[in-house]
Amino acid sequence: MIRDHSLDPFMATSFLNDSNYAYSAMRDLLGAARAYYIETEDAMAEVERILALEDEELSAMVLTALDQGDAEQPG
Repeated sequence: MIRDHSLDPFMATSFLNDSNYAYSAMRDLLGAARAYYIETEDAMAEVERILALEDEELSAMVLTALDQGDAEQPG
């Protein structure tokens, strides 16, 4: 288009700058979205891992509840 003189060098430069700006904005937005969602997922997974009961802990809780239930029933 520059060779055909349908686009002057000033407009071509402006177009290239706009194109670069749009590409950079898109790249930054995608990076922010990835960071936000990945960090959120990782944080939630970590919280779930911390809060999850281990098998031994769960077994101990069940046995304690059963023992308390037996102690409360008249025998």
